[in-house]
Amino acid sequence: MKKALVIGASGLIGKELVKLLTSDQHYDSIDIIGRQLIGFSSSKIIEKKVDFAHLNETIESNTDIFCCVGSTINKAKNWDNFRKVDLEIPVKLAELCENTTNTKLLVISSIGANKNSRNKYLQMKGEMEIEISKRKIDAIIIFRPSILLGNRDERRLGESFAKFIIKLFSFLMIGPLKKYKGISAYKVANSLITAAKSNLKGTIILESSEI
Repeated sequence: MKKALVIGASGLIGKELVKLLTSDQHYDSIDIIGRQLIGFSSSKIIEKKVDFAHLNETIESNTDIFCCVGSTINKAKNWDNFRKVDLEIPVKLAELCENTTNTKLLVISSIGANKNSRNKYLQMKGEMEIEISKRKIDAIIIFRPSILLGNRDERRLGESFAKFIIKLFSFLMIGPLKKYKGISAYKVANSLITAAKSNLKGTIILESSEI
């Protein structure tokens, strides 16, 4: 039996992940840390309200850490705030995980992540991937999903339009374009757990078509 630690449980992937973890007998306890308490009802779940600016959690060995944090520039208001969520939180988690034993860190990134990208968002995601990969952790598994399909609590106009276009032309997305097809949050969450329960070691990047 193992422990799961989830960061970003209020998001589209995070909510699906918590549902799956709750019913998975492989995990006997689930710690959730976030800015606000969500109020999950399962007896397996322990929620803790934290200030991510001073994140200093104790990471136990034999724990699978799921980092599903993600913001938008509209929510963050500026790129400095965006960086604090999408880059600094995963990197800090990796630092806290370092030198624990039998630990996996599973992180949501983005399709197209590249520190040399001209796109600031993709550049930041690429930088995040490089920084966490420097840490001494048994397994670091990075997921690069395409646009997520599912029902968000918040309205994202640009994302809604992109989903419509992707669904409309999904039949054209074959071969090299396959990785750009939309992917359900449930599928990503399920893949996170499958990877966590596997024997994968080292740093591994999974593109959207591999999830």
